[in-house]
Amino acid sequence: MGLSRLVCAFLLAACCCGRHAAGVPGEVEQPEPELVEVEVGSTALLKCGPSHSQGNFSHVDWFSVHKEKPTLIFRVRQGQGQSEPGEYQHRLSLQDKGTTLALTYVTPHDERIFLCQGKRPRSQEHRIQLRVYKAPEEPSIQVNALGIPINSREPEEVATCVGRNGYPIPQVVWYKNGQPLKEEKNRVHIQSSQIVESSGLYTLRSVLKAQLLKEDKDAQFYCELNYRLPSGNHMKESREVTVPVFYPAEKVWLEVEPVGMLKEGDRVEIRCLADGNPPPHFSISKQYLNLLSDAHPKEETSIFQ
Repeated sequence: MGLSRLVCAFLLAACCCGRHAAGVPGEVEQPEPELVEVEVGSTALLKCGPSHSQGNFSHVDWFSVHKEKPTLIFRVRQGQGQSEPGEYQHRLSLQDKGTTLALTYVTPHDERIFLCQGKRPRSQEHRIQLRVYKAPEEPSIQVNALGIPINSREPEEVATCVGRNGYPIPQVVWYKNGQPLKEEKNRVHIQSSQIVESSGLYTLRSVLKAQLLKEDKDAQFYCELNYRLPSGNHMKESREVTVPVFYPAEKVWLEVEPVGMLKEGDRVEIRCLADGNPPPHFSISKQYLNLLSDAHPKEETSIFQ
């Protein structure tokens, strides 16, 4: 029994050693890539290792990793650099005595992993995650000029907000009278979509739909775009808009000027008012007796709007 246990222990140790020696995938985790953040159009500086690294950079290969497939883009031999044919051929150069690769005119398509491999005196590898940012243009807002009736059974379109040429996709927040709006079943609905321009930048389109009340006739709506740059978080706001709100009249009343005692020949102004929107059409009638005729009542009507 003791011999069997000894043999099993020996075989288990040999198996474990063999797995580590063979470098079984998944056994050793790769370190997180170094993060480099730049804005669109600027220059990204890719260092082959930490700033305190003492490696030999006279023999280095640089790769672009897209969809987990590395592609050789630059070679360094005896401190001299040479670009490989392809999309990066005219945008790469060496800096800092060959320790840094400069990538100019960065675009959203450059957001990926870059890998450098030094081969002398021993193999070294360093990965860099390039993050790209672009502030969107000032948001534009278009109000529903046709207006919204308060008796609508479903949320109606209030306004549309558009933010162009940002990267990555900005986040939109809608406001009413300075208060942020959130999705609310059968009351507030925010529908956002985006398209990718040929440049790789995003254009965001967001539509606010809501059920409005009579009290919202003077409400101010606007949208806010939240986005990130290497310097931190930022935001841009649109102008404020007011949407026409339609509701029936609940009260109708007359106003007469001047107020007080009147005498024959005075000019009198009579206004008929209501609290509906749009204002209804009014008919103002005057009845009097024609004493010189058959004394039947007559009616004189004027139409006001």
